[in-house]
Formats: sequence, C-alpha cells, structure tokens
Amino acid sequence: MASPSETDAVLIVGGQLHRATTLIRSWTVLATLDNGIGVDNEEQGIPVALCERPHDPKNLWPTLRRLGRRDPVGMVAAPAPKTTT
Repeated sequence: MASPSETDAVLIVGGQLHRATTLIRSWTVLATLDNGIGVDNEEQGIPVALCERPHDPKNLWPTLRRLGRRDPVGMVAAPAPKTTT
C-alpha cells in the first residue's frame, strides 16, 4: 500500500469535486449518483470522479480531508467540471 505522499490517484464522490480539481492535473467523471426513483436528496446527481496526477502528492490528503467539512463551498453541489487529461 502506498503512503499518502505517494498517491497518484483518488476517487472523489460529492459536490466538492469542483474544489478538488485545483489539486490535481486530470479528472474523469465516472458516474453521477442517481437513486433511480426520483427522490431528490443531498446525494442525488453528485459526481463520482477519478482524479489523477496531483500537483502536490505530499499535501493532497491533508487538503482533501477538509473538503467535506460543512462550509459554504464544500457542501454546495456544483455541476461536475469537464473531464480533462
């Protein structure tokens, strides 16, 4: 198992993807959560993305740990950014 400082990819689930994109060089939205029954809830419509090639692997995990905290930016579900490579 690689140490956090050797991380080259992470899976981001949630509305905070728009913030995580500043930390990595490329991302691909793999799916969008859908409960399949049309119930509108906090998770409905949020992206699931594979984020690769972090700018600063050593500080990636400490920064990602804060993305899900209840703050005005991290908890707002934003449209998924376009996929980059």
